[in-house]
Amino acid sequence: MAVFFPNPITTDYLKSQKTETVKFNWWKDFKGGFETENLPTMIYQHMIDNSDFVPEDNYIPSQDPQLQGYENHMHLFYFSQSRAETSAIINKYKKHQELNYASPWHYIGKITGAVLDPSTALFFTKFGQAAKIVGTSMVAEEIGKQNLDPLRSDSYLPLIAAYGYSIPFLLNKLSAAPGLKTQQKIKAYDEQWISNTSSKTSIKEGDIAIDGTFVSPNAKELSGGTVGAAGKYPAGTIFKKGDKIIINDKGQTATVVNFNKTNVKLGNMNDTYVVKLDESSKVTSTQKDTMVLSKEIVDSHNVLPKRTTISQQMHGEKFVKSNLKIFGEDGPWTPVFRVINQNTSLTARKIMGDLLDTPLLKLKNTKAWGFNATGKSIETDMRMMRVGEIESHKMIKDQYLKYVQRQQLETGATVPSTDFMMMFKNRGKDAQSQGWLNQTQFSKEITIARLNSFDHAIPEVAEAARITQKKVYEPLFKEANLLKIRELPVESELKFWQDTLKDIRKKGLGSRTFKSKYGDPDEVYSISRIESTIDKLTERLKRIQKGKGVKDYINIVYIKNAIDKNKDHFRGIIERFYQRQGIQINKADLDQLVKDLSNHFPFVKPRKGDYDLNQRYVFKDPRYARANRARELNLDKQAQLELIEAGMIMSDIFALQKIYARQMIPDILLTRKYGDPNGLGFKLIEDNLAPFESGLMTVANEYNAKIAMGKKVNRSKLLKERDQILDDLEAAIELIKGTYGLPANPHAWTSTAMRTAKHYNALTMLTGFFAAIPDVARITMTSGIKRGFATQFEMLGNFLGDGKLFKMGKKEAQSFGEAVDMVTGQRAMLFADVGDMFGLANRLEGAMGKVSAINFMYVNLMSRWTEMAKSMASVTIGSRIIEDSISWSKGTLGDKWKTALSSSGIDKDMARRIAVQFEQYGKKTKHNFMANTSQWKDAQAIDAFGAALNKDINITIVTPGLGDTPKWMSTELGSTFAQFKKFAMSATQRMLMRGMQERDLDFLFGAMLLMGSGMLIDSVYHKFRFNRDYSKLSLTQKLLNAFDRSGLAGIYTDVNKAIETLSDNRIGISPILGEKRPYGSSGRWKAGTMFGPTGGQIYNIADILFDVGGNKYNHHTAKNVRRLIPFQNVWYLDWLFDDIQKGLN
Repeated sequence: MAVFFPNPITTDYLKSQKTETVKFNWWKDFKGGFETENLPTMIYQHMIDNSDFVPEDNYIPSQDPQLQGYENHMHLFYFSQSRAETSAIINKYKKHQELNYASPWHYIGKITGAVLDPSTALFFTKFGQAAKIVGTSMVAEEIGKQNLDPLRSDSYLPLIAAYGYSIPFLLNKLSAAPGLKTQQKIKAYDEQWISNTSSKTSIKEGDIAIDGTFVSPNAKELSGGTVGAAGKYPAGTIFKKGDKIIINDKGQTATVVNFNKTNVKLGNMNDTYVVKLDESSKVTSTQKDTMVLSKEIVDSHNVLPKRTTISQQMHGEKFVKSNLKIFGEDGPWTPVFRVINQNTSLTARKIMGDLLDTPLLKLKNTKAWGFNATGKSIETDMRMMRVGEIESHKMIKDQYLKYVQRQQLETGATVPSTDFMMMFKNRGKDAQSQGWLNQTQFSKEITIARLNSFDHAIPEVAEAARITQKKVYEPLFKEANLLKIRELPVESELKFWQDTLKDIRKKGLGSRTFKSKYGDPDEVYSISRIESTIDKLTERLKRIQKGKGVKDYINIVYIKNAIDKNKDHFRGIIERFYQRQGIQINKADLDQLVKDLSNHFPFVKPRKGDYDLNQRYVFKDPRYARANRARELNLDKQAQLELIEAGMIMSDIFALQKIYARQMIPDILLTRKYGDPNGLGFKLIEDNLAPFESGLMTVANEYNAKIAMGKKVNRSKLLKERDQILDDLEAAIELIKGTYGLPANPHAWTSTAMRTAKHYNALTMLTGFFAAIPDVARITMTSGIKRGFATQFEMLGNFLGDGKLFKMGKKEAQSFGEAVDMVTGQRAMLFADVGDMFGLANRLEGAMGKVSAINFMYVNLMSRWTEMAKSMASVTIGSRIIEDSISWSKGTLGDKWKTALSSSGIDKDMARRIAVQFEQYGKKTKHNFMANTSQWKDAQAIDAFGAALNKDINITIVTPGLGDTPKWMSTELGSTFAQFKKFAMSATQRMLMRGMQERDLDFLFGAMLLMGSGMLIDSVYHKFRFNRDYSKLSLTQKLLNAFDRSGLAGIYTDVNKAIETLSDNRIGISPILGEKRPYGSSGRWKAGTMFGPTGGQIYNIADILFDVGGNKYNHHTAKNVRRLIPFQNVWYLDWLFDDIQKGLN
């Protein structure tokens, strides 16, 4: 046999091989990784590859010239008996070392191989609960692998042993939650709460309940619920008050406290139960203290208790404990936490739950509360209501495609094959000279067509204009009109002045003086002035009620910088408009109007802390979307067309319909629930029978009534709490409207600079979709390991075929406002913390926004990845909702999944309705349940399923919610300092805290998958981005990096990194675990830690200027210059920017 003498493995040799190894073959790399980790495959390879080497007499490995350069690895060759065998070992070692530059598919293959080892199957059997069996089998496997592969690291064995023996033990401890142990804790909390808050004192009408809830004179106490008794008692059993009676098959008892003709009333601690008797049972004694049954007690229904007293409802709104205490849901970190943790107002807790989403389980969702469903929040409803605008966006692009296809037929021009290339269509001189429209011009023509009753010479433009009317403008306007949103402030103000006039005349006065709450001068209103005001308001109300609708209408958004550049032209357009109306306007008024319009912004920043209805509507601007207010300046069509042509008002129909929907939808949803778009709830206060819910004014009344109790309460504490809670509820409403943190002047240069800086940071710093790979692990983490793998593997197998499952899942998600990121870019925008409305009226910011959208969609691919990940999640989550609904309706669903459905808004009755619809219209595959809701007939079931799907997708594929972060992170300055941190804050609740609430097998396995995903990302980055040898990292450092990239600890990972950075790596987790770096943190890192990415960029620029000015330009300066280039951090473009950096150097 010929002997091959390979070169020694050196760092230079590996680097020389890098160019070839990165040109990987995915199947070859996957297969190679699988063969090094899967025991059956290793045995097979050993049998076919293990040649019989002929021993050589007097062969001494240390004297073999082949081993020159391998002196540090001689232990690998101690048992070699020939040069041929040594050569084979060298080749094998070389192959192992070269795998340091293997593709990600190699590691995916290794993970797959390990998962498919025989011992893994034990986890899915009853033997998987025995630590001895699992641990021993895994250790035996590893010993076999060590013998089959001499190069395998010895350090694997102790790790495998620790894993094999400890994990099953931990799983046994955790798998019961939230089962019996957790339920008993919950019950204990409940009983303790009710015991502490119950009182025998009767509540009179108008009094304050013990828990602080204001009791209306018309309020009625809800009745208690029932629980079934599984105990059996023979006929003739006599029960007396005080006797114990078995109430379930676990032997738990309750005390007999009362009787009536058909029921035994039982008391258990402070809970009250009623046990229903079998229909044929009869009471043979009617004595007050005893009753005799004619047959045994039998209950086949086992009805769960319904917690319906005020105290019980109050406690049920609290979160299930995560045991993170102040670092979790018990902390004051977010407005949601603060409102839920206060113990004064049940109304406040309910309002917050109705306004904002929370990914956390509430006590009322658990068995102890009868799996009471959480209602759909306005935040969820907002996402679902955007479907019309999203569909319009897609259909407009379809019309442009038809237009381009017609151009092809007429001129032979090519049709772009992608959306990205479509953006550049018809931007050349030839196309423009021939009058063909590019996408921007096409959008502008749609806006013009809307002003011309949808009439246009280009048929595709006319059709697109009609689409915007049908999908966006008309349905939203009609509902707003039906709810009388625009009339509300006028009607309220009119009623106020009519009542004021009546009162003045009754008292024989000539005027009334009003003192402003806002520091403005006192206002004196004479009778004639009030009469004039009433006439104007009456006429204004008539105009609103007659309103022409939204035909020939566009929502006007003024572009400030365009107006500022040519104010004379703008002034001329406005002046000519007034002349056409026959109105003379003096120069001073015209100048002021021009100034006001140029500084216009779609929302008015509200003043805080006032709940006087008259003050809000008469003496200050209400928080109404401008599209919902009677327009002060109704420009005619000619004026609007002139402004469009001058570029002084927005003409991009995509942006206009987005702004219109973003303004109108919150007002509509708030008015649906509270009767007014500010969430005040005054309609219910004025009329107790109004079909609305209690709002902020009720919360204020509850606190004020309790504060009025005098010495019985701590007034200063309650006043402070009231202001905090009302401020948090107002903040929630403003977050929904998109106005929270709105500066006094959004057009100020400081505001513009901060928003532009955030876009720039996103372009230069974000790496893209590869960092989001842990999303895939989340799918199995939230729907169960077995179900998650089964549904996803079936979908992936189908994806390689016709892909119907994936397409159906995507269609289902998109019908409820999710998996639409290639249209909205919503998750990427939230990830980067760049707003979706600010700056739309500024050309520079508008351009930056478009570049950011292109970056997320086509460069770093974050939006494309998110749309795919949410579509994948939709398949599994939709299947889980359907499967669990069917199981619940049949009585076979476990408590954990009942709690999950309840948290998503589905109770037992709704589960039954969903199951019925699926049985009639759904489609079942081997592992997946495809809802097919487009065919369902039950509108409420469709809405409940869609809301649950929407909410759970955003929990699974972590998408920051409005209530996930502290309020300061949503302010202008705070969001600049905390840019990129909202995702971490959201992950803290959606991954860590929700998992700690459940504390079960699925969470533990999911955490392991997240760690594996983090390790995969870290290894790939080391090899392909940083050109470093990942194998040289210690195991501790690998695990720390994996934990960091998994996102499992949420914001606490960032907190630790900040501590390590500011302490120069002397304090933190890494130093504690012995991974302290021998050098401190750079000034740029410290600036970024304290002042956010913008602070880091400013420090970076200063560093460059210092180097250039001081003739100290070196490779560090080149690196800093690179950091300022957009897209430089996109991982797959590293090679390009590495070359650019070399050139800069």
